[in-house]
Amino acid sequence: MRRIIRKKPKSLLSKSSMFLIVSFILFCVGLLPFLITQDTKAGEIKKTMPAFPGRVLGDVSNEQKGMILNKPGVVLISTYYNFSLVIQSSAGYPELSGKSYKITTGGIGSGFAISPDGYVVTNGHVVKEPDKYLAYDGISLASDKILEDILATEFYKIYGRNPTESEMKEMMPVLIQQLGGIDQVIMTLYQAYKAGEVKMDDIKRDVYVQSGISVSGTKIPVGDAYQAEVKAADYDGFSDDGEITGKDIGIIKVPAENMPTTVLGDSSKIQVGDKINIIGYPGAATFQEFLSKESTLEPSMTAGIISAIKSMKDGTQVFQTDAALTHGNSGGPAFTESGEVIGIASMIAVEQGQQKFGFSYLRPISVAMEFIRSNNIENKQGSTDEHYKKALEMYWESHYSAAKKEFEIVKNLYSKHVDAQDYITKCEGAISRGEDVPYVEPGTFNWRKYALWIGIVGGVIFLIIIFAIIF
Repeated sequence: MRRIIRKKPKSLLSKSSMFLIVSFILFCVGLLPFLITQDTKAGEIKKTMPAFPGRVLGDVSNEQKGMILNKPGVVLISTYYNFSLVIQSSAGYPELSGKSYKITTGGIGSGFAISPDGYVVTNGHVVKEPDKYLAYDGISLASDKILEDILATEFYKIYGRNPTESEMKEMMPVLIQQLGGIDQVIMTLYQAYKAGEVKMDDIKRDVYVQSGISVSGTKIPVGDAYQAEVKAADYDGFSDDGEITGKDIGIIKVPAENMPTTVLGDSSKIQVGDKINIIGYPGAATFQEFLSKESTLEPSMTAGIISAIKSMKDGTQVFQTDAALTHGNSGGPAFTESGEVIGIASMIAVEQGQQKFGFSYLRPISVAMEFIRSNNIENKQGSTDEHYKKALEMYWESHYSAAKKEFEIVKNLYSKHVDAQDYITKCEGAISRGEDVPYVEPGTFNWRKYALWIGIVGGVIFLIIIFAIIF
């Protein structure tokens, strides 16, 4: 009897089962990212929101990113002068000859770092006060005391004794009025300085650079500051015909390492109508009684356009802008939309002694480049800038754990960083709220990125196999 050997038919079902399982797995992989972000309490998909004040992920423009990246490179500059005003014998008061009046004066301005090792660009007038202006400031501060001494001398000549305190209080206003008012008194004393009857002596200048959190608590903080060395200061004030003498550029050096920096651009490409952003420390906004001392070193940003391109009397080019500037902005950088420095806030329009808002002037960065090159300074960024940029990119993509680590590196590299600790705190808050998105290093396969497509393909295959089995 012949044995009939039947071939075992191929099992369509077994292969189908295999494909069914694989497709189902693919489908689940695609679904997994959506399942793991589900809010189990509300039963809704959780929206991932960055801890950026008042904004969601897509709302941070490239212009804003540029400003945020550059802000740490902008610094507050405080310049102090200590000197003596000395009455000369030619002043006509032998009793006061050699009399010395101690003066302390100063002001603030803005500047921007251009290298990690501490080179900072600012205006010349921020770090250099010509003697004629310094003398006027000193006389203004000492005028009451000088006048009291003159009055006491005259009183002694008449009455043979020194006046009492109450007599001085009674006579001083009368004397000032007879002399034409306090402004006229100051001008008279200033003319005495110009005539050599009052001289300045022992002039000492101290320049401080600050960025980060103020810890001094003083109105013009010097605590936790770098003392700067002035490398260049091309400024000698105004001539009698109103012309600025010098290009009003200052270069200073602080003993810093890993300092945040700014990137210099090409001011020759600027056109009327170009948008700009200026960062600095306007006095009116920086020092207010109702603000905390920690806010002192938070720079202000103002926006505007290039209104006109004009020339100074010496032929030097300047940019006119409608950006709101005031005292303290001097020396601050003006950025393009791409975040490059193209100008330095330098002058404010004045009419009849009053500031005219909306009419300010910038020195092109090309003018500063002459001094940068002559001092062999290279504009470059360093490790702090590199890690800060990386941290912000992670932060804006909601990778808060990864961003926090980078911000901590930034803080370790440069402890005075103006924003690092603030972002660390924001990252911690976002992580605690469950908003952190795991970071995948570039070059690593990110299954989350392709999960949706994997799920779609798996779902389609799953449906095809089900259809084949049924029909």
